[in-house]
Amino acid sequence: MLACAAAAILVAGCSSGGENGNSGGGGDAGVATPKQGAAAGALETQWMQVRNWVRVDLLSLDRTSPNVVTARFKLTNTGNVAYSVGDDLGITGAGVNYRDLRGISLVDAKAHKRHYPLMGADEKCVCSIYDDDVTIEPGKSQEFFASFPAPSSPAVTLFVSNTPPFQAIPIGDKEGPVTPPPGQEARDASKLQLGDPRVLPIVGFAEAIDGSKEEVEDDKQVEVRLSADVLFALNKADLSPKAQTVLKDVAARIDASKATTVKVDGYTDSSGNDAINIPLSKRRAEAVRNALSELVTKSGVNYTVAGHGSADPVASNDTEENRKRNRRVTVTFAR
Repeated sequence: MLACAAAAILVAGCSSGGENGNSGGGGDAGVATPKQGAAAGALETQWMQVRNWVRVDLLSLDRTSPNVVTARFKLTNTGNVAYSVGDDLGITGAGVNYRDLRGISLVDAKAHKRHYPLMGADEKCVCSIYDDDVTIEPGKSQEFFASFPAPSSPAVTLFVSNTPPFQAIPIGDKEGPVTPPPGQEARDASKLQLGDPRVLPIVGFAEAIDGSKEEVEDDKQVEVRLSADVLFALNKADLSPKAQTVLKDVAARIDASKATTVKVDGYTDSSGNDAINIPLSKRRAEAVRNALSELVTKSGVNYTVAGHGSADPVASNDTEENRKRNRRVTVTFAR
């Protein structure tokens, strides 16, 4: 079993607030489950709270052109004092006197990618642009929008600063043009010269509870780090009885992947010298390769094998726990 130790980028802050607004209600965010409407992919309003007294409604997420999706949402001040938007929804562009929504993002979990709003050649966000002092009076609402490079998946997670993520949002097919809310600058991607889209890979890290393996995965490949202490006896290259169970799991991952080449690399810690460590690490990599070639059921998979001794440590060698992490056989293949 793998425990998620970190999922870089997949992080959302949640501000509970309390000052300047209603005292009741606590800091819990309200959540409405996304539903399919009459049209395929249609979104019924989903809402959360950026602060105790400010409600965020996701109004729509549509493919407004073949390569662009646009999110529309509104903030409603349910408190009894004016609310200043400030930094809650976006960031201030460097050297400019306005704010925009370039800080929000879409996460395509299936493709392991995070999509940020499009930027025009004028270095302005293809999104709502607003002044420093935008305020929402009690009982009033303000709408916002942002356009993104289109993800490949039919549903995504939307991250808005200071709210929990809007999860499993289906992408609708309401085409443009994109009309900005009243008083906001027109920023229609179909009518602008655009800069390069900002789409970043998501790197995930997971560790087996029993310490038998670690996995590092991004949008292109999977790297499985198998503990040499679990696979082999001390200074040996013969697979242990437990190794079979661990390697069956790795073989299943390879069978489910697009991989045609599997790299198997052996490593040791910095104890001893590489005259011993390099041959040992190579023999261990070969043992893992031989086992995987029997366990992987799909055809057309080629293997490369190398032993690196104490090179390329994944942790410092200053503690026994770190040395244990460095004693490994790494299996790398395409997702």
